[in-house]
Amino acid sequence: MAIAGAPPVNGTTVDKPKHAWWANAVARARATWIQIPILIASAALLIASIFFAYWNIVLRAPQYPKGLSVDVYVNKLEDMRSVREVDGLNHYIGMIKLTDAATIESVCMTQERISSCVV
Repeated sequence: MAIAGAPPVNGTTVDKPKHAWWANAVARARATWIQIPILIASAALLIASIFFAYWNIVLRAPQYPKGLSVDVYVNKLEDMRSVREVDGLNHYIGMIKLTDAATIESVCMTQERISSCVV
């Protein structure tokens, strides 16, 4: 067998598979048929994630027998009574309101998720 770029010695030839192009074409088609469903499923899951809570904050204290619970979605906060209470408590330690935190991210996140799935 010859070294790449060097001519063969003593008239020998380099063995090449006769149907390498067919094997490569089949492998590429198989990879495509595997990749497309995975891509579609991942895009669907990414879009579906917009409708589920990303975090659930639960605070327990003697002053709140039921506790304070806040569900954080991509673009909103749920259980606004608890959000107002948590904002009141955060004021004492110098934090900004939960509704004011990450305003740019919460506004743009839904559009970014959908546009990334389309691409």
